[in-house]
Amino acid sequence: MTVCTVCNEKEAKIHMTIDDKQIAICETCNNLEMSQLLGHNFEKEIEEITLPDISGKYHHFTIEQLVLPVGVRLEAIESKNDGYRIVVDGAFDTDLPALYQKLVEKTKQTLSKLYVEKGIFPNGQSYVTLRDYELVGQVQSSEDLNEPMLVIDGEPIHGNK
Repeated sequence: MTVCTVCNEKEAKIHMTIDDKQIAICETCNNLEMSQLLGHNFEKEIEEITLPDISGKYHHFTIEQLVLPVGVRLEAIESKNDGYRIVVDGAFDTDLPALYQKLVEKTKQTLSKLYVEKGIFPNGQSYVTLRDYELVGQVQSSEDLNEPMLVIDGEPIHGNK
């Protein structure tokens, strides 16, 4: 884990090179710096949400807010590794409570449909099939692997499966 070069406490998730100098900064320090540079206060509305999917299984998300040079990004990241990640973006003058509500609604919509059905044939052999002949997933990077990973229904599908 790389520690933030500004606060020396939190994990640095943003890595930059400015004037040949490497900078690693956490989201909190980034948001404070960007808020000062832009002259706008971006208060974080909510930290976490827990919502059920269509089958009744609950998913817990941590909300990350990132102030970028072009606007504000909110991301709901499922607490389990390599799960759902839902993102919404807004302009600097975006109403943050409305953007948070948009993120919650988009997360609910994402959880409202499953695309993969797992089952067992009468002979005991397991199977995996598509529901409704439709598939939606995300390509993510995995911290454990040095290769892209496909996530469908909040579950990672690695290249060797």
